[in-house]
Amino acid sequence: MTEDVTDESTGRIARVRDLLEGQNTLGNSTKFWYGFLVVVGVVFVYPLFTNPYILKVNTNYFIWILLALSLAVVWGYTGIFNFGQTAFFGVGGYTFGIVGITLIDVTGGTNVAIVAAVVVAAIASALLGYFMFYGEISGLYVAILTLAVALTGNLILTRTTNTTIGAAELGGTTALPASRR
Repeated sequence: MTEDVTDESTGRIARVRDLLEGQNTLGNSTKFWYGFLVVVGVVFVYPLFTNPYILKVNTNYFIWILLALSLAVVWGYTGIFNFGQTAFFGVGGYTFGIVGITLIDVTGGTNVAIVAAVVVAAIASALLGYFMFYGEISGLYVAILTLAVALTGNLILTRTTNTTIGAAELGGTTALPASRR
């Protein structure tokens, strides 16, 4: 009896592991995309049915999960060792903060800041990708170049202590300070 249970659980683990290894063809089926739409729908409806504290804590977890997933895709599936995720994560975060703080009185929400963060981070990554692609940079040089970009971004932010952009005051290494209202 216990051998059957062990074989069945080992078979399940092997099936899940097989989905995560090798060439990923998971997105080729309509069942996958229906499931994807259900998950996206749950994510959009979730804030309506939970208390604000748990929503804030889970939002922080989801943000860090997205950063980890980007590293898993780029390094795990494509094999490209890259430090660029952190640079563009920071660009998106700072853009969200600057636009959100500056326009919160005008828009009343952060929807514009979310869109601006995605657009600015996408443009920055597309520019770097353009030069890397047409410069035919590959292998270890990708890691070196993307590390240089991340360190340059850190240096720029370190040197912008007490600088304001719109209504947002940059805090250098301490990021954007909390609202003083």
